[in-house]
Formats: sequence, C-alpha cells, structure tokens
Amino acid sequence: MSKRKKYGNIYEIKMPNNKYAYLCLIRECGFGIFDYSSEIQTNNIQELLIKGLKIYKFGKETAINKKIWTLVGYVDLQKENIKWPDLAIFMPHNKLRFIKESKIMSVNEGIVKVKTDEYLSLVKKGYINAFFDNYRYFELWLSNNIENYPEGENIFPLPEGYN
Repeated sequence: MSKRKKYGNIYEIKMPNNKYAYLCLIRECGFGIFDYSSEIQTNNIQELLIKGLKIYKFGKETAINKKIWTLVGYVDLQKENIKWPDLAIFMPHNKLRFIKESKIMSVNEGIVKVKTDEYLSLVKKGYINAFFDNYRYFELWLSNNIENYPEGENIFPLPEGYN
C-alpha cells in the first residue's frame, strides 16, 4: 500500500453543501466518518478523535487515488483502538423482512445470521452496510445525512414490536 493510501490516514472532504467532513481509511474500501461537519476546516486530529467515528461505509477509493480528498493526518488505528464494526444488511423499503432475516456483514465471518437483538442494536446505531461506487454520490449522501445520522436515514420508525 502506498504512503498516500495507508490505513489510518485521515482525509478531508469538501461536501456539496460547502461544509467539511473527515474520514479515516480503516480497511480496504472501508471508511469511518468522524462526527464532524462544519464550514470551518480543521487539522486538529485530536479534536476529530474526541468527536469519534459516527458512520462506517464502503466505497471505491477513487477520490483518494486521484487526490480529490485531501490527506490531513494519520491516526494509529491499533493505538486508538479503532476497529471496523459488523454492519447490518438493511434496506428501509422492506424493514420487516430485513429484521426477520437479521443478517450482518461480519468482520470475521462474512454474511451471517445473528440474533434479532444484536441485529437491531446495529441498525439503531446506523451501522448499516452500504457500498458507494462513486465518490460524488458518497459526498452528496454524506452532505445530506452526516448531521442527523442515523435518524434521517428512513430507518425509523421500526416496525411494531421492534422498537
């Protein structure tokens, strides 16, 4: 892996709404997005770490490879105990079906069925599997969702009996 593309690298994204967001490359095509959205840029990595990671998504690394997103820092993933979480396989158009199936994308095991309580815990945190194949779509999605995620994701309300 090149120096430019290293796990733990932190990148700045200028979103379509002219605000800035910051993400960390945690694994191949896997990003953790910090709970930071502002019209003011920051290079304060400690501030980002204090705010923490809010969203985890997969996506092509095109914006990194083409240097569209600005490399602003690095964090030692092991030292900061940053790990990729399990992510629920969930689509809001058929909530009941996905809850009944209770499948997740497990870090260690791939797609597995889990207990409904474990599944719902991931869904309620917004830990939902998604892959963006175009960085522009990702930036647009992020600008529309980062401030009120996961509430703005059409996850809620959950079907009766699953709240």
